[in-house]
Amino acid sequence: RDDASGSAWQQRSRRPRPADLTAGLGPYDAAAALEAFFRSDRFVYDRDVDYRQRADPLLAFLQEGRGFCQQFATAYASMARAAGLPARGA
Repeated sequence: RDDASGSAWQQRSRRPRPADLTAGLGPYDAAAALEAFFRSDRFVYDRDVDYRQRADPLLAFLQEGRGFCQQFATAYASMARAAGLPARGA
């Protein structure tokens, strides 16, 4: 992890970093900002994607903006943790 710019997927994804999305917000508002990011038109719910053969499935989801519940949940939890919010995938 690069403490100046976040994890590798954040550096490569060309998507806003969690800190950019949650800057100056309290925990509740930061969580809501991340939710709004994933509900925006940048992402499409698509049950037919298959990232299993990709070297970094999370990065593929963030770059392509298509996925289903597994990708959305993993990405949300990862970004929430990067923003300092307690989160985990279950």
